[in-house]
Amino acid sequence: MPTTERARQAARSLPRSFSISRRGWHVVAPTWIGVLGSAAGALIASGIGLWWYASRIEPYWVQWRSVTLPIVGLPAAFDGYRIVQLSDLHFGKGKRFGAAQLAGIARRVNRLRPDCIALTGDFVSHFDPVSEAGIQQIARLRAADGLFCVPGNHDYWNGEGVIERAVTQAGGQWLINRAHVIRRADAVLTLAGVDDCWEGRPDLAASLRDVAADACVILLAHEPNFADITQTDPRVVVQLSGHSHGGQVRVPGFGPVMLPDQAWRYPMGLYSVQRDAGQRSLWVYTNRGLGMAEMGYRLFCRPEVTLFTLRTAPSISGG
Repeated sequence: MPTTERARQAARSLPRSFSISRRGWHVVAPTWIGVLGSAAGALIASGIGLWWYASRIEPYWVQWRSVTLPIVGLPAAFDGYRIVQLSDLHFGKGKRFGAAQLAGIARRVNRLRPDCIALTGDFVSHFDPVSEAGIQQIARLRAADGLFCVPGNHDYWNGEGVIERAVTQAGGQWLINRAHVIRRADAVLTLAGVDDCWEGRPDLAASLRDVAADACVILLAHEPNFADITQTDPRVVVQLSGHSHGGQVRVPGFGPVMLPDQAWRYPMGLYSVQRDAGQRSLWVYTNRGLGMAEMGYRLFCRPEVTLFTLRTAPSISGG
């Protein structure tokens, strides 16, 4: 047999892996199919894992925050005064936050021995037997000076009068355009509240009508953007708000994906709003809430309970 023919037969008998393409390089289809398939599988698995975390883990993973607020002019008798804020419970059928969750939180709040508790609106998403049972758990909360409340827009959408009665029966005291004075001997601290900005008639002047000019006022206002009005009255040194939920879904390094109306200026956490020279600054705190509104997920935005400790700060010098 000629040498060339033997070479051809030997080449035909070689495994496919020894074949040579005319281009010298060729696409290894099975490898790329495997790579793309693995990537797609990883992406799907990651998506499912992220969905599971955002819908089943983080909504129940409450963060307990502790915030110290130095306040110029705070009476010495109130140095160390402790306020616990709960917000946006959003009780209702089908909601992840319910009576059992609040009962557990109440036990831990009570161990903190707060001086007062502030509940800053949106008690319900739907008023039904489930939300009624949730509101009843408010009665488990204990604070030396009481529980103080303001309504939110969802409370109005479900009949604010009904919500008000249910919360009152559970021990809440409503501060709707009015103030409440707390005394320690001759020293005074004022808690005030305003009606919901979205559906109610907030009136800061009415809430502070009988408050002294040199008073220290802690204001409850559901929507944080109300701080743009609050800052016009130097008697108010702290505004506690909710409403935003922190956006519920946040992208690290970028912030919330969405925010509700009247929350975009102070979406989450602590802000110091500066006033004119010689006036005390205003602390604004926006709580991320415990429940969830329309969007049933939380991602990088855990539910929150906040403990505030008031501290007497040095007098203002300059601005």
